[in-house]
Formats: sequence, structure tokens, C-alpha cells
Amino acid sequence: MKLLTELANKYKTDKGTETDPSHGFSNIYHDNLYDKRESIIRVLEIGVDKGGSLRMWRDFLPNAVVYGLDVQRHQLISEDRIITSYANQSNVEDLDDFIKLHGGNFDLIIDDGGHHTIHQQISLGFLFKYLNPGGNYIVEDLHTSHYADWMSDWGLQVDYPDSAYNVLNRLEKGEGLSSQHISEQDTKYIMDNVGSIKIFDRDNDKEHITSIITKK
Repeated sequence: MKLLTELANKYKTDKGTETDPSHGFSNIYHDNLYDKRESIIRVLEIGVDKGGSLRMWRDFLPNAVVYGLDVQRHQLISEDRIITSYANQSNVEDLDDFIKLHGGNFDLIIDDGGHHTIHQQISLGFLFKYLNPGGNYIVEDLHTSHYADWMSDWGLQVDYPDSAYNVLNRLEKGEGLSSQHISEQDTKYIMDNVGSIKIFDRDNDKEHITSIITKK
């Protein structure tokens, strides 16, 4: 079993393979991050929940300080090399307050927050500029863009062209970045600085989808 998956299962995060449900994203991340794990110094993850994922990253990345953001204050924790703060990922003022307090220059950013198809794009648009060159930005749980009940809760349909999945899928296919949920300025910055993007549909059934964007 790969190290990151061992840690995901140890800390009972659904990124691993033993929770119900489990997404198995840890195997993907292990393959993409293992060789540079010692050089990753600053990590930001949106979504704290019970802290399992933050602990997983801390143990996998021996030199990293892991920052976590959550909209639920009772989820916030403070442990060795883990710092958490309150923020609503859809509120750029909250995100800006966090950056002013803790700085940017992240080597790895993970969005495992509310999985709202619009909020995922707001966070990406604002935070990508605070990712270091060569760093990775992960947008998890893109499968919610394909769930009728999730999309209808937000007044949207599964064929919505500016869902997070559709926006990133167009980018991956080389069709550029276009979304009414990312500002023109942020769109230009992302397009100028994206080195690569890969969407992973674990079982090709639109049930377990994540993505890794690498900055130039």
C-alpha cells in the first residue's frame, strides 16, 4: 500500500480506501507528489472536518506546515505543524484576511471544502496567485458537478456549462479558461501561469473525480 494511502486510512479520511464512502484519491496524490514531498514547505487545505486529511498531509510531508480553512469554527484544531483558521471559501474577503495573516507562497493547495461547484471556482480564482511556481492546486470532488440533487440545490442543472468540472475539463482539453465565476483578471493570471492540468475520474463513472493543476 502506498504511504499516502496508509496515512489516509490511519486518519480515516475519505481520500483513502477504507472509509465508506472512500474516493481513493490518496493513490493519485502519492504518485504525483511523492518525489517532491521533502521540498513541500507550505500547504493549504480548504476543509478541516475532523482534521484527518490535515494530519495525513503533515505526516506525508516531513518539512511542511499545514494550514486548514473551514467555515465551521467548531472544526478548527491546532496541533504540531497544523494551523487552522475560519474562512468561507466563497468569500474572497475571508480568503484575503487569511492571506494577510498567514501569507501566501504555498507549494500545495487542496480544495476539499464544501464541494459547491461555484465556490470551487471562486477559491481557485483567488488563491492560484498564492501558489508557488511548480506548485500544485488540487480541486477535489468534481463529481458533485454531475449530481442532479447537488446542482439543483444551487438552482443549477447537471449540464450547466460553467460547472467546476466543465470549466476545468475545457482547460484540460486546451480550450482555455472561461467561466462567469472567475474574474477576467484572475482568468488571465491562471491562463498565463498554468503549466498543466489533469482530471482524474477514478472509475470512469463520474463518482470519484479530482484534479491536479500544476503551476509553471
